[in-house]
Amino acid sequence: MAARRWITSNAFACFAVLLAVLSCFLVTPDEHYLGYIDYRTIVALTCMLTAIAALERLGAFTVAAEHRPNPRG
Repeated sequence: MAARRWITSNAFACFAVLLAVLSCFLVTPDEHYLGYIDYRTIVALTCMLTAIAALERLGAFTVAAEHRPNPRG
């Protein structure tokens, strides 16, 4: 029952995993397979998401939202 609840609450992730598994059968890996991965982009995204998570834990986004100037004057 808990697994079913997890799947329904994470439907997008489950669908992505399903498509990834299907792509393994449709595209056969070759010697150039690891060359398709752009590691610099993965590292940049990981660093950015880590910084965002740290700012979120500090409450920076809440403070920024509460002190937003009124656009109507």
